[in-house]
Amino acid sequence: MIASDDNNPNFVGAFNPDSKLHVTFYKKQLINNFETERQGHPIFYECDFVKIHLPGDKLNNIDDFVNESHKQRFPQQWARYVNSNKEGEQLIGTPLAEWPLISRTVAEELKYLGFRTVESIAEASDSQLESIGMKAGMQPHTFRERAKRYLAQASQDAAVNADAARVADAEKRAAEAEAAIQELREQMAQLRQQAPAKAKPGRKPKVTEEA
Repeated sequence: MIASDDNNPNFVGAFNPDSKLHVTFYKKQLINNFETERQGHPIFYECDFVKIHLPGDKLNNIDDFVNESHKQRFPQQWARYVNSNKEGEQLIGTPLAEWPLISRTVAEELKYLGFRTVESIAEASDSQLESIGMKAGMQPHTFRERAKRYLAQASQDAAVNADAARVADAEKRAAEAEAAIQELREQMAQLRQQAPAKAKPGRKPKVTEEA
């Protein structure tokens, strides 16, 4: 039997070596550093990831972004993953688990109700709020206002920090420019000290003619 026979479905006793692999597609939350700094509170986004490993082998595990080759190589697992996730459902914002106001347990309960981010609470309609009840330990309308205040305060703090950073950067640049000018002045002064002094012009000696 040659190696290619393993992948030949017409070969008697052929098997798919991928059938021994444990494959899991899942969503992974990654922080968006640029938006986090700009908005002043943690901003995450979700990406499709895949874990591939052979049971008993701890050295050759794969945990990476999903690409087309993964979808084609493991079509059944990918189909199950797609069917288990609502179409278009993607987290962009501050996960409720990252909000200090509530516990992770409450965040999980709210996630079950369809609320996954602080933004989703702040933008919820009155009818949507009815499903929350007192799960957050306060009236749902109060909970929504707390979410709005959290996002507004974070945005305001981010703006203040950005202004402070710009002022600090301008001061740093000004100090560097002043230091460069001072260094240039010192170099010019040193060059003037090292230059030889020029002789003062005098009268030429008088030449007497011989008789």
